[in-house]
Amino acid sequence: MMMIFKPLSLIIAVAFLLTIQACGGGGEAKLSLATHFTEASGPQSPSISREELLDIAVEKYTRAAVSEPEEGFFRSIDNQGVWQPDSMSWTSGFFTGSLWQLAHHSQNEELINLAQKWTSPLARAASWPSHDIGFLVDSSFGKALRMTQSLEYEPVLRRAAENLQRRYSPKVGAIRSWDSGNNYTVIIDNMMNLALLFKAAERFSNDAFYQAAYEHMLTTQRHFIREDGGTYHVVEFDSETGAVIKKRTHQGYSDNSVWSRGQAWAIYGFAMAARYTGSPSALETARDAADFFISHLPADGVPWWDFHTPAEQAYKDSSASVIAAVGLWLLAEQIGEGGNSYRNQSLSLVDNLLNDEYTSADPAQHNLLRRASGSVPHGLEIETGLVYADYYLIEAILLQTEAITEPL
Repeated sequence: MMMIFKPLSLIIAVAFLLTIQACGGGGEAKLSLATHFTEASGPQSPSISREELLDIAVEKYTRAAVSEPEEGFFRSIDNQGVWQPDSMSWTSGFFTGSLWQLAHHSQNEELINLAQKWTSPLARAASWPSHDIGFLVDSSFGKALRMTQSLEYEPVLRRAAENLQRRYSPKVGAIRSWDSGNNYTVIIDNMMNLALLFKAAERFSNDAFYQAAYEHMLTTQRHFIREDGGTYHVVEFDSETGAVIKKRTHQGYSDNSVWSRGQAWAIYGFAMAARYTGSPSALETARDAADFFISHLPADGVPWWDFHTPAEQAYKDSSASVIAAVGLWLLAEQIGEGGNSYRNQSLSLVDNLLNDEYTSADPAQHNLLRRASGSVPHGLEIETGLVYADYYLIEAILLQTEAITEPL
């Protein structure tokens, strides 16, 4: 397999001060790329195969799933590597989604039953007042429907899509993310929730679902993507005029920096949007976001939590790696023969995680992936095991081993 990560000397040679337009059009700010403290060791060779990791995942998730979802949904691990129950949040569908993915891989009847057990309590998520309904419902009920073809899962998906579509504003041309504050706030993460609407539009023959998702994609293209392919995390709009009020971050290092997981959401989200719409501009936006991500990777091929993080906050985010790996794979599949470099980069992103530093084969630990970071600015979930990191690692491996041709 060809490795196309740049050698350390070249990375250092291209480290420069990146000028980015300041948020809200108020001038310019210069930020140094976080390459001055990259690891000298470079990418590591995999010490475990993809197939071995999937088998380990089946064992870990079967064992963890015997607990009851009524006690809480898993999000992160404790100091012993055990999933901790939590109240419903945007992450609550990922454990269930991983069970469905692993059931597809193993064709294990016990896993199918466990996946169904963890899916049912998420029905109330269809009415949750949040843009993250896609993360919650499509990863659980959507996978259940596509895996089993049982129409009992359809009503929840329809309600979820209707709920998400109601958050769309034609004045702004986007689906609202957060309800707090006076402005109409949208985040780059919301690109990932569009798949629910695109799929529901097709299944239920609903043009309104499609239009809301399509217009949101166009608005994100116009206002979130910088000239160099980097992304803003948050854009605040005037709810009456649709004018941009401010561009900023919530989970990145600064308003003008590039939060790596947000960049990964953009790659994946636009690659999926291109798949559902056939839009050449969506595919081009996915390529621009991908090129930025790839060209700003540190020497070991695993991104920092922010591409402009200072040395004193040099934390990794392995979740950004696996989300980007899926996005790159989907992008490559649509480009065809010319997408080989993106396919190789997707493989490399996962290869760099298949070692003891980033992957846990310990049966006593529930998580697969280590060193995922949730929200560094808020001191939350820094370099730990996170349920969505595992979910996208499993998804990436299923795609790369051709067990699936698109996300379940």
